[in-house]
Amino acid sequence: MMGTVAKIATVVLAISFMTFVAFFGRLPALRNTPIAWLHRAIWVHLPNSVLALDRKFTGGRCTESLVRFGRFMMHDRHPTVMIFFFLLLALSEAVALPRAWPQLTTAQRAGMLVAVALPYVFLYLSASADPGYVTAETHRRHMSTYPYDFTLFHPGQTCRTCGLLKPPRSKHCSICKRCIARMDHHCIFINGCVGAGNVHWFLLLLLTTAILTLWGGTL
Repeated sequence: MMGTVAKIATVVLAISFMTFVAFFGRLPALRNTPIAWLHRAIWVHLPNSVLALDRKFTGGRCTESLVRFGRFMMHDRHPTVMIFFFLLLALSEAVALPRAWPQLTTAQRAGMLVAVALPYVFLYLSASADPGYVTAETHRRHMSTYPYDFTLFHPGQTCRTCGLLKPPRSKHCSICKRCIARMDHHCIFINGCVGAGNVHWFLLLLLTTAILTLWGGTL
């Protein structure tokens, strides 16, 4: 037991130390300290050495590929995090349910099956539903749904990307590449935006996932 605690403590301390170096290594007060040297080694010398090797042996192709990959991961739609969330749910249930199942009553088992299934249902509905895309066909309807508040949303503003007048409470998503009616945010867990058309499914996803987590934690 103590060995496990020591390993966890070591990992936590190592992560904390590297975080401190990353955030505070450039402070003038630490300029002539090992912290500043380690910061320069990690964030300046090591990247420059890797770039120099890449330019020498591949003509910079590896760097260009990594930049394109990073741009895609950060600025384009992809289901990586949604798949991770799905697998996290599934693997957690695969670990916990077999141990807890024999101890549950018939009613508890029925409730657990429902609790396990609902997050997947609402994840699918949140991800597949139209969040409220503002298109030429739906533009008139979205323009009349909410009034302009003349604080954040003013009449006469045109989306420079979509070329349409911006409906009240709408926002253009640079990742989805569309304007979204009553946009709340872009959620990487559903690989899309949360807006007027799917916010109810998203809230149910949060609720059912929280219930499943709390219930699983008490077993």
